[in-house]
Amino acid sequence: MPHGLPNALVLAPVLRFNLPKAAGVYAEIAPDAFPELSSIESFKRGEAFVEALVKLGQELKVPQSLRELQIPRTALPLLAEDAMKQTRLLTNNPREITQEDALAIYEEAS
Repeated sequence: MPHGLPNALVLAPVLRFNLPKAAGVYAEIAPDAFPELSSIESFKRGEAFVEALVKLGQELKVPQSLRELQIPRTALPLLAEDAMKQTRLLTNNPREITQEDALAIYEEAS
């Protein structure tokens, strides 16, 4: 499958996971992507940004779950294990992530 599609499916769960550390950054960029979010109070704007991205994916008819791509729940532990091997990406993540966190992210995306 195209590289971007699985990324799109886990984008919202990853952003939600990082929200405690990255809310300020999300709030800052939200109005650039979605000008209508500029009127929302800063402390709520990060979460609104994530939800706006979800809505955009739905409007664009992007699949909304790993299940829609025929990825079974039994594959999620392996996906989480493989994700932990992407150390270049993990070191740049705003929040430390464990394999259990990665599994929870995939479960949310399933």
